[in-house]
Amino acid sequence: MPPIIPVKNPRVHIPKIVSIETAIRLYLENIELGNAELRQLFGKKSTTIYSKLKKQVREYMTENNIKVYSEDRVQTEAAYKVWGIDIEKLERNYAKLRKYEMLNKPESEVTA
Repeated sequence: MPPIIPVKNPRVHIPKIVSIETAIRLYLENIELGNAELRQLFGKKSTTIYSKLKKQVREYMTENNIKVYSEDRVQTEAAYKVWGIDIEKLERNYAKLRKYEMLNKPESEVTA
């Protein structure tokens, strides 16, 4: 399990992710996250919330000498660490969900 990154501004609430599948897809598809990706990850929120979330990540990136390529985007791996999104756990849980969905389907659907 990755270490929990202490958040400097605990008043910033980390919203619940929309879905495990979306969180995994965004992590794998995007090197950096902007507002459009955050909207997919957390659902529709105010741009102020997205700005506060990205500010937390930028502080972590600066402290850890992670290069910033765009002022309006943050590195995906750093963002997930700061926000406490454990991608490995999500992948395991998603695999389990898919496995159990197959077990719960009628046999005719499983063999098709």
